[in-house]
Amino acid sequence: MQYKVNSEDGPLRFVITHSPGIEHDYVSPENLNENNDNYLLFDDLIQTDKARDEHRQLYNILHHFTDGNCFEFIDLLKVVISDKQTKEKLIIDCIKLEEDIYDSKIDPNILISLTPDDLIKVLLTGYNNNEKIFKNPIPNLIFTRDIAVCIGNTLLITWSKKDVRKRENILAKHVFENHIFFKSMRVFDFHQNFPDLTIEGGDILIFDESRICIGISERTPLESIKKLVKLFYEENFSTIFAIDLPKKRALMHLDTIFTKINTNEALIFPPILEEKYLNKLNTIFKFSDGEFEPKKISKNILDVLLDSGLSMNFIKCGSNKIIDQLREQWTDGANAFALSPGKIIGYDCNKRTIEELKKAGYIEIDAFKYINNYKKYNLSKKKIIITFNGSELSRGRGGPRCLTLPLFRLEK
Repeated sequence: MQYKVNSEDGPLRFVITHSPGIEHDYVSPENLNENNDNYLLFDDLIQTDKARDEHRQLYNILHHFTDGNCFEFIDLLKVVISDKQTKEKLIIDCIKLEEDIYDSKIDPNILISLTPDDLIKVLLTGYNNNEKIFKNPIPNLIFTRDIAVCIGNTLLITWSKKDVRKRENILAKHVFENHIFFKSMRVFDFHQNFPDLTIEGGDILIFDESRICIGISERTPLESIKKLVKLFYEENFSTIFAIDLPKKRALMHLDTIFTKINTNEALIFPPILEEKYLNKLNTIFKFSDGEFEPKKISKNILDVLLDSGLSMNFIKCGSNKIIDQLREQWTDGANAFALSPGKIIGYDCNKRTIEELKKAGYIEIDAFKYINNYKKYNLSKKKIIITFNGSELSRGRGGPRCLTLPLFRLEK
């Protein structure tokens, strides 16, 4: 198995997803209030069966495009915990996390005695039958983008800002450090190296072979980015742009407002280029020329990329009306996922965004039509957006890029 990601849009060959599961049935209304201590970073109750059907459409697109190299995270986890020693280490790490955060006391023997299937249910839901083991379920695991990032040949295990997501990071650590698939891969554990800092995958865009764009968000501080500059340089990226984002839920990660979809095209949430946002989004910190302290630039990302020698066509999420832009950013219109240059995946509910993509020469194809004719579309030189149902999945504030963790892309 090969691993390497040197761009956002190189032809995809290996990707990891996680289908909505039983963990969503353990989310209650009290978990949905952002001002509540029990908030799970999930904005609505979803119909799990419907969300699973929607996710299956995404999975099938990825499965067919990669010739079968789309893997479910839970399938990988099940293999890892079939080894007794690894299983026990994972359990101890999860219990320690719970004790550190909530001062909980959990008997590890309860979990060690479980079968892999039953243990996975506990890890996802927090419950062993009717007994509550962990304080919270982990419904955000569907957003596999956040648990790790492939940077060149190195897999970065991330560490979440919010406590409710940290169990996901522990599961990811044990999968990537122990599954036979990843034995030849360099793994960099961010939390082990920098225990007082956080970073999440949705903020990191491997823009192209030389540039990385990272959001300075509520979950990824500039200090975390500085710690990783050495790794970026080692993986032969020469320029890193750190973009200062408003620290608010709607713009939680860089990829909620900006995703690269082709060699010279990107989807963007238009207000970030307007005056009312400029005081928050025209500050960019540039690392380059092997330096570890950034230069501060007071320009927006469009101008900064142009100055770096890259002319981009920015396609508007939500088209021209501000109300449509706001609505479709909320349902992840700017969060597309590139299968290869100019072949992308998006939610079918973002009609205005799709109209803008059509103006830019994209052809819309629904998931079922693509799956029935994928060989033809994969070989086609036309630009396409493959749309699938996302009315339930989008309730968690994440789009196709959030739902995918690419580990191998071919060079363009």
